Amino acid sequence: MPKIKTSIYIALLGFIGLLHSQAFALSLHLDSFSNEQGLTQNSITCSVTDARGFHWFATQSGLNRFDGYEFKRFKSHPTQPSIAGNWITDCLKTSDNLLWFATATQGLNALNTETGVFTQFDQNSALAIKDNRIWSILADQQNNIWLGHEEGSLTRLNLINNEVEYFQYTQHGNLIFQDMVIDTQQNLWLASNQGLVKFNPATGQFSYFPTSKKQLWRLKLTTQGQLLIASKTGLSIFDLHKEHFTEVTQLTNIWISDILIDNNNNLWLSSYGHGLYYNPNYQTKLNDFTQLKYQPQQRHGLVNDHLLSLYQDTQGIIWIGSDGYGLQRYDPRQNQFHHQQHHDEQATTISHNFVRALLKDSQGQLWVGTRNGLNRQTEDGFVRYLINNSNLTNNNIFSLHQDNQQRIWIGTYGGGLLRYNHDSDDFTAFTVQSHQLSSDYIYAITSDQSGNLWLGSNQGLSRFNPSNYAVTHFQHSEQSLSLSNNIVFSLIYDTQANAIWAGTRVGLNKLSLGNYQFSHYQAEPTKANSLTHNMVTALHLQDENTLWVGTFGGLNKFDKVSGTITPITEHNGLLNDNIFAIKQDKTGQLWLASNQGLTRYEPNSNSMQHFLPRDGVQHNSFILGAAFQAADGELLFGGINGFNQFDPLKLQLAAKTPEPVLTELLINNQVISTAQYTKHQSHTAPMMSYTKTLRFNKSDGVIGFKFAALNSPSAPQQYQYAYKLAGFDKQFLYTDAQQRQINYPQLPAGDYQLKLKVKDQYGLWSKTSTLVALTVVPPWWQSQFAIAVYCIVTVLIIWLIVASLYRAKLAEQSSQQAQQLNRLKSQFLDNISHELKTPLSLILAPLESLQLQHQDHASSTQLSMIKRNSLRLLSLINQLLQLSQRPSTAIQYVSPYPLTAFIEQLVVDFSVLFEQKGIQLTFTDLTSQDCLIILAPEHTTSIISNLINNALKYTHSGGRVEVSLSVQNTHAVIMITDTGIGIEKHQQHLILNVLLVLQPNKAAAVLA
Repeated sequence: MPKIKTSIYIALLGFIGLLHSQAFALSLHLDSFSNEQGLTQNSITCSVTDARGFHWFATQSGLNRFDGYEFKRFKSHPTQPSIAGNWITDCLKTSDNLLWFATATQGLNALNTETGVFTQFDQNSALAIKDNRIWSILADQQNNIWLGHEEGSLTRLNLINNEVEYFQYTQHGNLIFQDMVIDTQQNLWLASNQGLVKFNPATGQFSYFPTSKKQLWRLKLTTQGQLLIASKTGLSIFDLHKEHFTEVTQLTNIWISDILIDNNNNLWLSSYGHGLYYNPNYQTKLNDFTQLKYQPQQRHGLVNDHLLSLYQDTQGIIWIGSDGYGLQRYDPRQNQFHHQQHHDEQATTISHNFVRALLKDSQGQLWVGTRNGLNRQTEDGFVRYLINNSNLTNNNIFSLHQDNQQRIWIGTYGGGLLRYNHDSDDFTAFTVQSHQLSSDYIYAITSDQSGNLWLGSNQGLSRFNPSNYAVTHFQHSEQSLSLSNNIVFSLIYDTQANAIWAGTRVGLNKLSLGNYQFSHYQAEPTKANSLTHNMVTALHLQDENTLWVGTFGGLNKFDKVSGTITPITEHNGLLNDNIFAIKQDKTGQLWLASNQGLTRYEPNSNSMQHFLPRDGVQHNSFILGAAFQAADGELLFGGINGFNQFDPLKLQLAAKTPEPVLTELLINNQVISTAQYTKHQSHTAPMMSYTKTLRFNKSDGVIGFKFAALNSPSAPQQYQYAYKLAGFDKQFLYTDAQQRQINYPQLPAGDYQLKLKVKDQYGLWSKTSTLVALTVVPPWWQSQFAIAVYCIVTVLIIWLIVASLYRAKLAEQSSQQAQQLNRLKSQFLDNISHELKTPLSLILAPLESLQLQHQDHASSTQLSMIKRNSLRLLSLINQLLQLSQRPSTAIQYVSPYPLTAFIEQLVVDFSVLFEQKGIQLTFTDLTSQDCLIILAPEHTTSIISNLINNALKYTHSGGRVEVSLSVQNTHAVIMITDTGIGIEKHQQHLILNVLLVLQPNKAAAVLA
């Protein structure tokens, strides 16, 4: 038989007034978890919550950490550090935030939840224990850990003092300590298979109580000093002062597997084979337990009657562990909505779960109309009215109404209109046949200030006078402005406008009672200011200006003064657009019944909170028109699984918002330890939920995280999240509970902070939490040093480019200046050529006359010399003029001409100058034949003239200059020898450089 245990810790959060009236039967909506959702095994032996808020569930095959969405498994591993054994028998949390897990055969395990590291205590550990078989575990105020073993063995373990002490109970053989509790006197009370045993740690003495039951399973101390004892044969109460046992006869021969006293002092018992037992008045009514069993037709009830453990966490959630069927979650706040439903075995419950109409009359009596009968609440439960036990005309009740005369009116589906007669406790019927109603199918009822009843049916709208039974019908007509459709779902009387508002299958109708004229408001897809749907299912008059209209296409706010219609649909946050009822509480918030639970809507802020079956509402599906608001503000809503009755101002919602937490580190979508990404380069690195800093290489790949939210009783399935990686994301990114994973591929190198916040089902956001700081380290070629080198090289390259551009700019400027100088020079040459050419022409003109006049040899020779040199000068001027205007690139071809005659002529031309200076000039022709030269005459003239002129310039008076021409091989040698000051030998090769002036050596001769 499985061994089980749970440790109960009193939570700080209380739920005030959850069960303020015993008229409401307890109804459970349980969320179930099994190995299909990730549990290691489906037999839950014990449960505990750590300091961070994670839930830990132990099984007969491993340990599980639960974050509200996913289970993280911890199982024994032969080669890696892990829990010692998989069959866990008991759980404990100590003040140092360690979690302790006892195993059936492998000793004790202490878990550090920050690092996920287990410390084992067994027969071979440094602090050894004698027996590895542990069935119960307990901590006292002296930091001792007490272990209950088989064969009457008890161990005290003290880690502070590093002590182990053993105690042995020998009165009975093969005694197993299944459970332990400690009283205010620090005495240990032990539940064993042989009965109740008391142990005094101060004396080390055991005391046995022979009158107790055998096969004890669990113990629980109450605040009244009583000890609740669960056994395989029932429940006993032991008075610690009187040492007296009291048996709970209602539970005789029922195996009670665990005991829980919840935060509201309600007693819960799990049984092995008989489901769950609940008693809110166990202190005064010991045998008044309500049994809750597995029922196949209940989708969210108990999954099995074989239960092992009970646990209430720090947020007030009760966890039910079964044997082989997993874990179930129950939120006691469900009872705030007081779900009431039909039970076959209880005749005082409502007659059917399909509730169509609700009414709380002026006497505070509740009326419930169902698909199968009418129900009136009394002190003892509901009285049922059916066609087989009353004069009810039809069991299918569609509408309920109390008029200003306190008369109760009932609309049926096929049985017409009924009036309840209080004195005779029967009904008077008004039908088509008896009172000329338009239809016996009455969908909606309201009344005006004159006391007339207005009936909505499948045959239009009818006015019924209860005093004289006069009936007036208003039906659809194609020929006149009438009711838009004969099927009327909803009605409301407008006192300010003295009008009836009627919701039909084809839009909203307003019937003015002053002139009985109809106004229509319908859905027009092409018109912005129209209803969202023509099927008008619910109406609520907020004030004289505002009418709320529920349709099959959402909610509509209708301004009666301006005619403006404002739609509120699924696009604005509704879970479902089928609005079946609208009620408004005293704070101005609207309550909307739909096909997806109950919604509280705040019109001013447009905020919404949704309530689903796990929150306590009867079902996701509510019924059209099945709603009522009592005079005291209490709201009632009916659906396909009963009805809810609650005061919206007394709802105790979550006291605080959830706390976001990171649950896993992912690299390339694979869960990985934080060790290699923190300074803890070993297995002792903290788990992701405790890690504050992480360091990654840029090459590590896709960095990701899984996240959840803890420490709130709200349903985590309805949470919404927002995250932001500061330094990368510019704004928060939003996601829901189904998408709780963040991935960042190829993060640039740098420092980041991951921020996360969460919104609960009530629309409240938590504070933004910085969960972890990230540093992404670049590769060496992206390091700061490399970047500095890159910067220096880049600056150098830029400098070189700029310098090159600067030099190019200077060269360009120099070129432009040279061009400008060339232009100026050309212009100057042009000008000077023109200026020289004119007087030279004036010289040549009379020269020809002089030659004619002087024919003698001397004069003719001199005049010819003048003319020849003048023409030469004119030729040079023309060349300058041509060069300045348009330099020629044409190749000139020169015919060979004799050099001897050419030189002779030049010598003759210079002879006058030499004679004037007193220098002898001679020419000697040393050639044996004609010496021909191919060189432009002007160039030959320039070369020889310059040489002769230099000789003239640097030869003193009385000196001598000799010019000679000779031929050496194929070269003509022109030699000019003078007696001038001379040129240094090492400078003689420079004499033909343009504009070069050499320093002469006065002692040397010149040979050019």
